[in-house]
Amino acid sequence: MPRLNDTVEAALIEYADLLSILTDDPYKPRSYEKAARAVGGYAGDLGTMDLKEILKIPSVGKSIGEKIDEFVRTGSFESLEELRAQIPPGVREMIAIPGVGPKKAIVLYRELGIADVEQLGQAVEQGRLAELKRRQAEARGRPGVGDDQPARRRGRGRRRSQARS
Repeated sequence: MPRLNDTVEAALIEYADLLSILTDDPYKPRSYEKAARAVGGYAGDLGTMDLKEILKIPSVGKSIGEKIDEFVRTGSFESLEELRAQIPPGVREMIAIPGVGPKKAIVLYRELGIADVEQLGQAVEQGRLAELKRRQAEARGRPGVGDDQPARRRGRGRRRSQARS
């Protein structure tokens, strides 16, 4: 059975991941990640601590401390459940794929309705991701951005070799 500290650490990391999907503020998720590492590595048992003692853990301020205290008492904390309700589990799984970060995962969900890794694979095969890139580039007034990068790289290579001749 995992230590309570490890369980709280996992919950704080999940909360940080969900925040990074939903917010443009990079600092708040980072503070939860830092607190999660501190809690996971803390020698004292959270199960025996009250809020006053929890606040003595490095990188744990009042807001995070209250969430930890709620988790210790109830097995979760309300704001984590609220964020979980906003984002399907499959979207969180997509973040583990190289090149798919939190922002891209939520755009894929909102714009294309892709809610899990399997649907992402189908969208790639159908060319829906390339179409999304084109639409986004056009919306920003930059048609051609997001085109096939390897083709552009090949073109640059030819230009360089011609310049050397």
